Amino acid sequence: MKRKRISSFSLTITVLVSVLMTGANSQIEQAVAATNQIIIAQSNQDSEFYFSRGIKRIQSRNYQGAIDDFTKVLQQNPRSAEAYLNRGLAFARLKKYQEALKDFDRSIEIKPDLAQAYLSRGITRTQVEDYQGAFSDYNQALAINPKYSEVYSQRGLIHNRLENFVGAVDDFTEALRLNPQKKSSSASIYYHRGLAYTQLGDYEKAIADYNNVLRINPKWTQAYLNRGLTYAYLKDYSKAIADYNRALQVQPNNVEIYLGRANIRLQSKDYQGAITDYTKVVQIKPNNADAYYHRANVKVHLQDYQGAIDDYTQALKISPNLIDAYYNRGNIRLQLQDFDGAMGDFQKASEILQQPLPEINN
Repeated sequence: MKRKRISSFSLTITVLVSVLMTGANSQIEQAVAATNQIIIAQSNQDSEFYFSRGIKRIQSRNYQGAIDDFTKVLQQNPRSAEAYLNRGLAFARLKKYQEALKDFDRSIEIKPDLAQAYLSRGITRTQVEDYQGAFSDYNQALAINPKYSEVYSQRGLIHNRLENFVGAVDDFTEALRLNPQKKSSSASIYYHRGLAYTQLGDYEKAIADYNNVLRINPKWTQAYLNRGLTYAYLKDYSKAIADYNRALQVQPNNVEIYLGRANIRLQSKDYQGAITDYTKVVQIKPNNADAYYHRANVKVHLQDYQGAIDDYTQALKISPNLIDAYYNRGNIRLQLQDFDGAMGDFQKASEILQQPLPEINN
């Protein structure tokens, strides 16, 4: 027969009742104190359980479950700054930013030296485009912990967004100096510092940063594309094309990569290569008006006027308000002495723009 387990709480109550029945005051007081201690201990164990499970639920992306657990912790311990912090993180992951901000505020109110709360509130303020508030939080976090590398990287992202690229480079560089071995975050920091260097026109340093990104994560498509663009700025078109080719190995059906490579091929005067890329785009995505439009422009350059007219016509079927397509097709028709067709195109473009028509001399 299975023996029934008696909890320490039940046992203490039994003792307390027994003592009460004997009427000994000192023993009663001792029993009550013991009971209170057990209740407190049991409450603390429950709180620790819910806190630990809440952390695990955040890690497994069960954010609502985490919110429920941290709420239980706060019911038992309403001054747990860490519970408010982690519940705020879960709210933020669900994009419930106002709820997250309230929890971060409360966490900071309870524990003003909790640097992670300032960091988390700063990230959330960035999400709601309160950049000055985010700056203030990041600065406060660094005042508490000057070696908090993630704060530098997050502040660098705001510098990039606000086009303060020198400030961005400084912050990303400091983040890398403080934590050079953390590969998971280093790749992102190199990537965003590369963006800042590109905007500053320091292309060689940008390429070096993209090299580091791809050393850490060889499948980061956007890093190949950005490095390719940077090579194109340096007019090193062969390396630019090579990077776009590598990106296509990772994402072979990404039309944006083909469009970008076509643009670089145009810069290098590889017109047939550009046409090949635009053709690939419309094979993957037949309703891509941009591909038809740009292929038409290349055909004009190659004096394939009928082919250009056909492509402009297809682009306009997909995007009827593409004004430049009407103007360009009108100009070709004018050159081919199709005056009625040209006038019709200019008329349509004028209707869209509500501008006067150009004069045509027959």
